[in-house]
Amino acid sequence: TTHEFLFGALAELVDNARDASATKLNIYTVKDASVRGGYLLCFLDDGEGMDANEAADIITFGRSSKKSLDSQLIGMYGNGLKSGSMRIGNDLMVFTKKGAQMSCVFLSRTFHELEDIDEHALEMELILRYSPFKTEAAFMQEFEHMDSTSGTLVIIYNMKLLDSGEPELDHKTNRFDILLSNPEGRDFDTDEGLMPERRSFRAYASILYVDPRMRIYIQGKKVRTKRLANCLYKPRIYKYSSSRFKTRSESEARKSQDEARNAENRAKEAEEQSEAELRRMQQLAVELRKDVQLKKQLAERKVKSLREPKTLNFIFGVNINNRNQDGMFVYNCSRLIKMYQKVGPQADGGVFCSGVVGVVDVPYLVLEPTHNKQDFADAKEYRHLQKAMGEHMHNKASQSSGPLHNRSVPLHNRSVPLHNRSGPLHNSPHYNLSACSSAEQKTNFPDGILKKEVKTHEQKEKDLEQEIRKKQEQLEKIQVRKTLK
Repeated sequence: TTHEFLFGALAELVDNARDASATKLNIYTVKDASVRGGYLLCFLDDGEGMDANEAADIITFGRSSKKSLDSQLIGMYGNGLKSGSMRIGNDLMVFTKKGAQMSCVFLSRTFHELEDIDEHALEMELILRYSPFKTEAAFMQEFEHMDSTSGTLVIIYNMKLLDSGEPELDHKTNRFDILLSNPEGRDFDTDEGLMPERRSFRAYASILYVDPRMRIYIQGKKVRTKRLANCLYKPRIYKYSSSRFKTRSESEARKSQDEARNAENRAKEAEEQSEAELRRMQQLAVELRKDVQLKKQLAERKVKSLREPKTLNFIFGVNINNRNQDGMFVYNCSRLIKMYQKVGPQADGGVFCSGVVGVVDVPYLVLEPTHNKQDFADAKEYRHLQKAMGEHMHNKASQSSGPLHNRSVPLHNRSVPLHNRSGPLHNSPHYNLSACSSAEQKTNFPDGILKKEVKTHEQKEKDLEQEIRKKQEQLEKIQVRKTLK
């Protein structure tokens, strides 16, 4: 498994529930002294569930039915459930039902280590021996947790432990949350310590998606999910277009062209079959010809897209609640990939752009995430994106001015103290967005305009000299630290 950030492993299981069209996900722990760590970690959703064949595909790495270029589903590789769960614990059980079918998948590292067997039939005797359920009745009772006609229950146990013997995930300190027991020093974002999203899974789950549409419960308490862009003061949206994001498009164009050629070859083979199967093969040939046309059209569209600039929406605003919690939140197909990324003036240090938060949702066609969904595969093009985000952030901070008037900000854009939740809301200019009885509306952010500063040749040379001087000072500080050590 490649999940260095433990919450990233948990998020893989949340992604699966979202991709299964679940409307509700309940994450909870169950005490069990018989397993390592002393508890079971459970993920129960009301999604589409799986039949026996779909459940069997779980065991195969790299097998995914969600692979599609135009798909908005998060899972693309078919590895998330296995890699995520095996990062958290040694053993996994998946209970799932779809219609009248009920299935169970059992993945056990403990079994393989003890029995030293690579392949074995999935028998009830083994499940009862190596799972927390010691009777068939207790095993079947797990399906009763699914109230709807379909759904999935994932149970992870024999949790990974720290050197101290304590589980990596702390479910005791806060009875309504799951915390990191001992976060690593490199995860510290500021002098004050960890950002809440790096310490608390409840905080991380609240911003995991650009467009949250699934109710998530942790230890029985509902997570208050947030549309991050809607939580900022004076947000602005910038249209950013670039023709430099070609790597992903070129790869998909080549793939589509190969698929079109393969479909063409299959169609020709079908047309050349013997007369005995002529009628059946003719029908198959017609279907394959349709497939050829679709793939050719897709390939042509992708080749054409190489010449078209890719447009992204950068949304910038100010985090007025915690000015020290700033940076870029980069999503891919609505799923959070990078958070608190310092770009532009923030990366240079200082107070300029302090408190400015940016949000961007990058399509799969523009940048491909890594398998663990914690970074992007093409580092060069991601650096180009960071540079563009830094320029737009500088522009946003330069243009922002004016005092904060609390009633000028819509209710969904601000935090309202409990003692101040009554009053003349109708006096607000955003009354239609402030009424809890109103249906949720898509927020239209004011447009921002990027105004690039035109520098003379002398100014550019001066800036370059300052940058070189700054790097030299940083290098000298590093050398002093090494000398002191």
